[in-house]
Amino acid sequence: MLSDKIDTHGALWSDLDRDGDLDLLLLNESITDKPQLYNELWRNNADGTFTEVGAAANVLALDHITRGLAAVDFNRDGLLDIFGVVQDLSRFPNTPPNYSPNNLLWRNDGNLQFTDVGVAAGVAMPDAGGKRTAAWADYDNDGWPDLIVMPDSSLYRNNGDGTFIDVTIAAGIVRSDQSQGASWADYDNDGDLDLFVTRGFNTPTSSLLYQNNGDGTFADVTETAGILNTTLARSAVWGDYDNDGLLDLYIVNFKNATTPNRLYRNNGNGTFSDVTVDTGTAAQVPGGGAHGGWVDYDDDGFLDLFITNGESTNTGPYVLLRNGGNSNDWLKLRPIGVASNPEAVGARARVQPDVGDLRYGVNTGSAHWMSQSNLPMHFGMGTSSYSSSIEITWPSGLLQTLENIGNGQTVTVTEGEPIYAGAPSMISEGFTVSKTGNRWRLEWKASANRNSFTGRVSVGRSISNVASIGFEANDRLTLRPNAFTFSATATQGEIEAIEFEAVGRVVTFDIKQDRSYNPSAVAIGRHAVRPGLLPLKLRQ
Repeated sequence: MLSDKIDTHGALWSDLDRDGDLDLLLLNESITDKPQLYNELWRNNADGTFTEVGAAANVLALDHITRGLAAVDFNRDGLLDIFGVVQDLSRFPNTPPNYSPNNLLWRNDGNLQFTDVGVAAGVAMPDAGGKRTAAWADYDNDGWPDLIVMPDSSLYRNNGDGTFIDVTIAAGIVRSDQSQGASWADYDNDGDLDLFVTRGFNTPTSSLLYQNNGDGTFADVTETAGILNTTLARSAVWGDYDNDGLLDLYIVNFKNATTPNRLYRNNGNGTFSDVTVDTGTAAQVPGGGAHGGWVDYDDDGFLDLFITNGESTNTGPYVLLRNGGNSNDWLKLRPIGVASNPEAVGARARVQPDVGDLRYGVNTGSAHWMSQSNLPMHFGMGTSSYSSSIEITWPSGLLQTLENIGNGQTVTVTEGEPIYAGAPSMISEGFTVSKTGNRWRLEWKASANRNSFTGRVSVGRSISNVASIGFEANDRLTLRPNAFTFSATATQGEIEAIEFEAVGRVVTFDIKQDRSYNPSAVAIGRHAVRPGLLPLKLRQ
């Protein structure tokens, strides 16, 4: 058992020590009639077990009442820092003398050692009252993650030097003690992040949609967008539930037993339609609606919904809503940081499908109301067949482009590494294209009693040191100065390959299985990425 605490508010899965596996941070209320409910940090031992290291890591937060949290690399040093929202203690009669109302910004110093720099950074907010949640995003596109804290919707711009400045009023954000949650997304696909704020702690209040003007300011477009949610709202999450390439919005309302949660479908023209009834997403059950999250739990490419129903003394059952899907396609992107933080939290992607408009996404770590999970980025691809390009801007500042990526897959991409680097650990049926060092390898594995594999591989200047592997008597390999052709047959499970070295900018693989192009039967590099089209052209 990882934890026996009874008042946990925030949970975070993240690779905090850069060792390749996910650690778990739990924010527990430390000041109640049970004063031992300090925070816990469970280090992943990579053997199925965890070790609690909260005290050694300096994240216990004794004498604080912590609520929401998030992992963010606020100083872009490649290590994930932690932000913990701290609530005031005026409602407790036994407030200890050492109590601090300051938000906690734990700077990651490496080796699971953290230092609280909240005061020095200017985000402590000691005079704010019922702070509960926070959301991070680079709203001004300067490369540095910014912060909004709820309540009272205080927006802090990252100065890039370890400090922040309050720009709430200048940005056009309305302060409100009824603010509850904030969710960032580029709902209009114009390249900058917009903001939705849920409101209504104890007084029914209209939630707000802010459109990013692109100049550091926001415009309240709630009414014109048609999002009318005037009640006690808690979390809100963006996700393209119908995979049409437009981000939709789900709102969790506290009194959802009587006031339904809301799903607003993005119409693509700046307006939204309430499709709660049509989609069956009201989730009207006893309790108190709090968190909501999109997750593709059955890995069918369509986002499902998970909703909790518990706050204070209001308890109720969890709700898992499965998305039945449609004919639209999808793409998931899982970035792995190298110079950036391991999970590439803060990475941004610009996806150009072969048909349709651009899509924009940001890797926030799937932040929710008080918690944060580890999920791939999800893009609805509509009726397109593939992505002609995916442009990733990493937190380190590196710009990386992928080309000709097939839909219907989760693409794992390592920062600064071409998709063809390294061979997959398991050879799938069909073709595998990879490169290790300066040597390319074209490999194939039969999937039937008898498959034919044919093709031509060419490069602009020269091909050399060509070697066939596993070829049989009737297989053929013909060499040219800057190309080679091949034809081979193989029986089920049989593996054959050609290795070579190439000089030139682009290597073209014009390859067919059983005399036809089949991109879904081609795996590229160690992450087994599938192309959208053949012939396959890879820039080296």
